[in-house]
Amino acid sequence: VAPTPVSGLLHAVAVVKSGAFGVARVILEVFGPGLIHDLPLNVPGIGEVGLNVPVAILAAFTLTAASIIALRKDHLKRRLAFSTTAQLSYIVLGLSMLHPFAILGALFHIPAHAFGKLTLFFCAGAVHVETHTDYVSEMAGIGKRMPLTMSAFAIGAAGMAGMPLIAGFVSKFYMLIGSADVGGGYWLFASALILSGILNIAYLWPVVYTAFFESEDRHDAKPLLEFPPGGKRESYFSEEVATDGGNPVDEDEDAADDNRDADKPPSGQPRPADDDVGETGATGAGTPLESEPDADDADTDTDTDTDDDYEYAVDKYPSDADVPGTRAAHADHAGGHHDHGDHHDHHGGAPPGGWERHSPFSESTWLMLMPITVIAVGAVTLGVIPDYAIFLDLVTYIVETVFGMEWSELSALSHEEILAEVLA
Repeated sequence: VAPTPVSGLLHAVAVVKSGAFGVARVILEVFGPGLIHDLPLNVPGIGEVGLNVPVAILAAFTLTAASIIALRKDHLKRRLAFSTTAQLSYIVLGLSMLHPFAILGALFHIPAHAFGKLTLFFCAGAVHVETHTDYVSEMAGIGKRMPLTMSAFAIGAAGMAGMPLIAGFVSKFYMLIGSADVGGGYWLFASALILSGILNIAYLWPVVYTAFFESEDRHDAKPLLEFPPGGKRESYFSEEVATDGGNPVDEDEDAADDNRDADKPPSGQPRPADDDVGETGATGAGTPLESEPDADDADTDTDTDTDDDYEYAVDKYPSDADVPGTRAAHADHAGGHHDHGDHHDHHGGAPPGGWERHSPFSESTWLMLMPITVIAVGAVTLGVIPDYAIFLDLVTYIVETVFGMEWSELSALSHEEILAEVLA
């Protein structure tokens, strides 16, 4: 819920990584790989297992569940926040496998995720600042308006999904090799890694697809799991049948459209009344509140929910966080989209006539575009030439120190031999 620069710091670089760093210190140094593997834990129906196994199970469940929850989030920053929950669980899962390759991948995922997720959050912030758009369902065709920003978003999304040539691929590949080399029941954790990668594509690719490959007047309802397969009527903008093959518009909806003013364009894709309000008890950023402020109250700043004289949230609250509001006001808005045919002029989405096409150099200021570009290039650099990146050398040195062997020795020994050497 923080402003985007703070969100980037919270969800990509500093705060959440301190927790992952703490888990790494406990597993690798307080216990050590050999000891934590041999600590007996009696599991009913299974027998004695190492203490690392329940940690790995919890991490695998978390990364899968968080990825599924992210599928239902229409608010872009919420989708990225649940993505962070899943990506940090990758780190815990890799550490709990206790294999040198998996630990290397887990530690390398710390900077890999930082570059990728910081790119995504900065892109979400740039889109908010330039267009007041925060919801995936309102981003159809926005790639014309912000081509460089959404291209960088595609790079960050590919890294989070573990696509080759991006930093996230290197870290997840090492973790996958480590889980496969351990063998036994650890193949379940390898399956969780692959499944989560597919889910990452499922909740991040629709953002890229919506931005570049859908038009403002013909696009599917989002998020992915919010509507039945094939879309709903909110996906349509005219009497013509859209490409998603859903139901035609009812006659009463046609009549409501005919009663609009002649100079008022049809509304853009209405943001679904999703579960965001139920989670936070507040309306989403960019939601127009009950009414425009009266002229006499233009200079009056009200913070209470009982006052009907509100400005639009994006103008009154400069942060791209959620703002105070009533559920009733949100419900009235969600139930009366036909009465607000031009609401996208005020709180996000394509303006009448669609997005204005911009070149990559004119979509925003270089104060925003430069850090987005630099971080996205860094994510690609870590994926293309990881051997020349300081981060891979650093995590390799850490793994060698933990196991007390050179990397060449670690690569030649089996997992059991490595743990035996550590315990000895």
